[in-house]
Amino acid sequence: MSTRSIPYVKQRELFRVLKSYALLFPRDGYCQGQAPLAATLLMHMPAEHAFWCLVAMCERYLTRYFAPGLHQLQVDSEILMALLKKTDYAIYKHLKSQQITPLLFMTDWFMCVYSRTLPWESVLRIWDSFFFDGPKVLFVVAITLMRISVGSAKIRKECPSLYETISRIRNIDPEELIPQHLLPRLRKLHLESTELRRVNQKILLKRKKEAAANAAASTKNTPTAPRNGLTQTPPSAQASSLSTSSSSVHQSPNNNLGGYGALPHHPTVQQIQQQPPLKVHGLGQLLETPL
Repeated sequence: MSTRSIPYVKQRELFRVLKSYALLFPRDGYCQGQAPLAATLLMHMPAEHAFWCLVAMCERYLTRYFAPGLHQLQVDSEILMALLKKTDYAIYKHLKSQQITPLLFMTDWFMCVYSRTLPWESVLRIWDSFFFDGPKVLFVVAITLMRISVGSAKIRKECPSLYETISRIRNIDPEELIPQHLLPRLRKLHLESTELRRVNQKILLKRKKEAAANAAASTKNTPTAPRNGLTQTPPSAQASSLSTSSSSVHQSPNNNLGGYGALPHHPTVQQIQQQPPLKVHGLGQLLETPL
């Protein structure tokens, strides 16, 4: 195999992995953030192994990150702000004063597990920790990057508006991100899994109450009689569906916050392999299905 053909072969494998995932989970389909994950996996294993690894990551660790609406990413944005309020109040206050939501800078961080943010040597070490400790690592790295970028009072004074703050967070000195400098900072931050679960449950409860309040308010302006012979959804059913959409809680393979619980429409890898009707034995059979 010539060196010129290697990039093309890897591109074809990346296409096959992403297409197979979209075929296996049509409700989620393809999302741009999946490509860096699959590409990183393909650099360490064959295509079929990378595909099943991607499935496991999205089911157990990044659940609902690529679902329509990016629900879990929005929840994790609120969790990050709550953690910053406890660990680094000055940074939290700075973001709140400029009305900055973490979604403005953390989307690439979390969805790609820092594969597009950190140097390659640091990415490998972060992924090792991610597979061992689960999503907790995403928050530990995020808080550490916030400390590096806007942790100093002098730096925050140089960022009087949203533009300067976001620019500072997105353009961290590469020298600060190499393993020799980044890893010692990560070890200084101790984030307990129980604390992360507690914050997660608190935010989900808050969202559930807000959804119920919005549903109750909407019923006041909803006519009770059906129009044009069409039946209407009862308000209780609307509130139930809204609350159900916010009921995902961080779960762990070791009950230590290793990932998110699988959704009903997302079968686990073991279930996929055990279901005879699917007959999924490799990427070739999945690719026989037209898009």
